[in-house]
Amino acid sequence: LAGLQDKETLSWMRTATLINTLLIGLLVATGVVHAWHLAMSSFVNGLISAFLMPAQQSLVSDLVEPDTLMNAVSLDAVGMGLMGIVGASVAGACIDRLGPQAVYFLMATLHALSAYAILRVPRPARAPRRTQSAWADLVGGARYLRTQPLLALLLAFEGVRVLFVMPSQSLLPAFAQDNLGFDASGLGLLQSAAGLGGLLASLVASHLGGHKGKGRLLVRSSVVAGLCLILFVSVPWQPAVFLSLAAVGGLGNLYM
Repeated sequence: LAGLQDKETLSWMRTATLINTLLIGLLVATGVVHAWHLAMSSFVNGLISAFLMPAQQSLVSDLVEPDTLMNAVSLDAVGMGLMGIVGASVAGACIDRLGPQAVYFLMATLHALSAYAILRVPRPARAPRRTQSAWADLVGGARYLRTQPLLALLLAFEGVRVLFVMPSQSLLPAFAQDNLGFDASGLGLLQSAAGLGGLLASLVASHLGGHKGKGRLLVRSSVVAGLCLILFVSVPWQPAVFLSLAAVGGLGNLYM
């Protein structure tokens, strides 16, 4: 995809996400879905996200001035936070009342709207096309990291976060059912709490603008998020569960 612009990459990846989601919805609706279908769908979503998220962040940086970049990324997170609050609650209610296939079809519709919206985004100036291979890019990146210890430390820090914090989202449905006795609607409320925390933190981050202490903010938000996850699984009191999840969502958005 090296020859594609960020906008084109986003369009293709959103379309792929739409197809992937629609296929699972059809399998669920016809009653022929199996665990391996969901595993394969998750694998495909992971591949798509590897292209989608960097392209999305890069496109934002192409469309705004450098001194407003943090505000733009924060407002992007505000939109995701709003969808996290509304979408999670609506999804939980749909699963309990209409079945899971309704959620997949709703998601497919939203992906279609997203793909259309991307087509309306102004086209940034095309960067010079490079002809070297992906392997050469990887080798060049590794060589560059050896000269940039701070960047290597940030990447290592992100690896730790991906391994120990992000899996909590995948484990949340089982935890909600087995430890809290929640149904799909209850799970939706838990995810809405994380979305609410993310929304509030994004508003704070957009207000910070050109804040100079971004490194300290990054480290502290990650450490406190880990402590909140420990609180989440250790304290059986439901208000503490919701508050700790909201804190995790907010600190995650501050980190991003």
